[in-house]
Amino acid sequence: MFVLSKLRIVFLKSFSFVFLHTLILIENLGRVPDITFTLSVRMCLYFVVIVTAFTAFSLPAYKHSALLNPSFIESSPLASAVLADSKVLGASTSSVKPFPEVSATSVYVFDLAANTSIYEKNSTLSLPPASTTKLITALVSLDLYNLDDSLAVPTECTQVAGQRVGFLSEEVLTVKDLLYGLLLVSGGDAACTLATGTTTYDEFISLMNAKAQHLHLDKTHLTNPIGLDALDNTHVSSAYDLSIISREVLKNEFLQNVVATSHYTSVSNSHSRLFENTNILLQTQPGTTGIKTGRTDAAGEVLSYRYTLQNKDYLIVVMQSGDRFGDTLKILNWLLLE
Repeated sequence: MFVLSKLRIVFLKSFSFVFLHTLILIENLGRVPDITFTLSVRMCLYFVVIVTAFTAFSLPAYKHSALLNPSFIESSPLASAVLADSKVLGASTSSVKPFPEVSATSVYVFDLAANTSIYEKNSTLSLPPASTTKLITALVSLDLYNLDDSLAVPTECTQVAGQRVGFLSEEVLTVKDLLYGLLLVSGGDAACTLATGTTTYDEFISLMNAKAQHLHLDKTHLTNPIGLDALDNTHVSSAYDLSIISREVLKNEFLQNVVATSHYTSVSNSHSRLFENTNILLQTQPGTTGIKTGRTDAAGEVLSYRYTLQNKDYLIVVMQSGDRFGDTLKILNWLLLE
């Protein structure tokens, strides 16, 4: 509206100047001896000028006027200058609406379809990743095992801190079921079992850090396969690094299906268990296709999230959030604005 007001003022000033000088010209023409300019002719010219003036002053009121057409304003050079501060990286929606206020300390948004970054906020800041750590645990596990391999749950793994599936000591499960327990329930007992099946616990952690180096994750250093906070704050990653880890997981067809699953039934040793995914957006937000949640005292709430619907394919990572699902939905709504 400010832009329209300025344009209208300039228009009216310019037209008033022309209008006044036209009237003066008509009067002067009436005094020229060589031109017969009767009073009636001058009155006709006055009438034409006045009608033209009335039309011009009324022009901004028409809804189809270029001056009042929003699509014209948004595409005009003047409007572009006004809206330039709203543009964020490659997001087409950002020129219309600014990025929403979120509680997350770190944010990274990536367009998987276009293979381009859309938005970032402190995306390379080193922060505790909580249970999103289990994404690398899954990748390393697939390097070590076949899906139909069987592993017995060590007693010590049934007592790990944090979230657990509830496996029994010496219960035998397939690697496939352990990975579902790892990524759906976020089970630390599943992570521990996978980390001690054919390697020692420390060897598995070394493999996790080697995987991080292979993926060029400069801000990632891991001290456990579960995602527990390290006392010296050395178990860290970043939103940018988590986006790379997430994309690596999504390249694997099996893992891609796992993280997109809301419920899974595991049967082992005559025990039947229903695994429910901790990512509640799989059940509440259409288009959700993964990928992993996390939460600890030091990490706050963490979420790597994928949205796939029609021609849209977005990856959103939020870290150290006070409301991971709320923040993610705000960002998703911003992305989906047309």
